[in-house]
Amino acid sequence: MNTLLWSLVILSNMVYAQAAERNFRFVLDNHFVRTYAADIFEEFNCKLLQKSNRSFINCNMLLKRNVEQLMVTTIFELTKANKQTVRLINVHLDACKFLETVHKNRLYRMLQQALTKNLKGNPRCPLISHFNYTLTKWHLNELDFPSYVPQCKFLLGSSFYVQNKMILKTMIHGRVVNKQ
Repeated sequence: MNTLLWSLVILSNMVYAQAAERNFRFVLDNHFVRTYAADIFEEFNCKLLQKSNRSFINCNMLLKRNVEQLMVTTIFELTKANKQTVRLINVHLDACKFLETVHKNRLYRMLQQALTKNLKGNPRCPLISHFNYTLTKWHLNELDFPSYVPQCKFLLGSSFYVQNKMILKTMIHGRVVNKQ
C-alpha cells in the first residue's frame, strides 16, 4: 500500500511538472546600462550571459553615498511579428515604495519578486554607500507568465532618478521563441 501511495505522488508530480512547463522561452539579446551620476556611483557593472538555453544578467553596484529616495520610469513593450507594438507597462513611480509594497498587479509583482530573489543585499531605501549590491542570474522566468506568450520581440527599459536628475538608464532587448 505504501509503495502504491508513493507511486501516485511521484506520478502526480511528474504530470504537474510537465503541465507547468511552457512551450516558449525568453532570450535576452542585448543589455545596455549607462550611469549619469559620477557623484553617486563608485562602480556599476553588468554582464549578459547565455548558458544552457537561458539568458542571465549579472550586475554589481557600489554607491559613493547613501540614496534616500529613488524614482523610476519603466516600460515593457512587446513587438509582434506584424510589427504591432503593445506597451504592457509604462509607469513612473517611487522605487523605494515599489520595493516595500505587496503588489496586486501581476507584472509588478513578477518584476519585484525577480529583483528581490536575485539581489544580494537589502533592496530597501535608503540604499547604503559602499555596500556591494549584487544581482545574480536575473532572468525572466517563463512560469511567471501565462501559458501562452506569442513569438515576439520585447523591450524592458528603466530610467532611475534622484531629485529629478537621471542617474541610470538600463535597456534589455530580447525575444520570445518557441522551445524546440
